[in-house]
Amino acid sequence: MSNVKIAKEVKIFLASSILEFEEDRKELAQFETELHDIYLKRGILIHFEKCENASQVMSTTSKQSEYDERIVNSDYFIVIVGERLGKYTHHEYEVALKQFSETAGQPRILTYFKKVVHKDATVDEFVKELNEKANHYEFYFDHIDTIKLQILLELGRYDELRLDLTVDNNAKLKSDLGELSID
Repeated sequence: MSNVKIAKEVKIFLASSILEFEEDRKELAQFETELHDIYLKRGILIHFEKCENASQVMSTTSKQSEYDERIVNSDYFIVIVGERLGKYTHHEYEVALKQFSETAGQPRILTYFKKVVHKDATVDEFVKELNEKANHYEFYFDHIDTIKLQILLELGRYDELRLDLTVDNNAKLKSDLGELSID
């Protein structure tokens, strides 16, 4: 694949609690690899921006300011909330929303709330903020595969990113360029 010319790069910033969503973030990393392999054949580079991928070298400003810069330069901003909304995740959402407002829609913001038994007040406050400030409604999910499918659907809204997908007998998604695991 070294001779593939990159015609487009799609950056997706993922914000969530690293500890609460550790396994989900690992699954999304695998999903990113699958998307990368499929889209690269079209000359499109799909890249998830996550703090786990950032350099651990001390910053001259702050690590958060480096993450903020990545958010500002992203095409999509995905926030995943579970039992609580951490201050860094909320900060990152605010950075994305400010950029979205200043650029008339970039990055595209997607919000996902995991269905949980117990949640603290930060989650309810964030839902209220989404509804009142951003006129946006929350989307609930049970399993990370729901978010994977939503990412595919969102990318598919744009012709150059649309994949022709089929489902085989084993419930695997297949395209003419490869296979995706959504269990």
